[in-house]
Amino acid sequence: MTTDVAPSGWGSTIEKELEMIAVAYGTWIKRQANNIFTLDVGVGDGQCCILTGSDDKTARVFQLDQGEIDRI
Repeated sequence: MTTDVAPSGWGSTIEKELEMIAVAYGTWIKRQANNIFTLDVGVGDGQCCILTGSDDKTARVFQLDQGEIDRI
């Protein structure tokens, strides 16, 4: 599910978490935010997969754990 179709109030939290992940790993450029695509791939509880580029389709999996973000 992409965050742009998320229910009100839920999507904004997910978007902030994804922005925090991208900033932490140097993949976030605010003026190109729409180039970051998200996928919920069911990799496990508290994990998400993020596609960070429209050209190379680079995928990264992150663990979201009580405010801590770990790249897997």
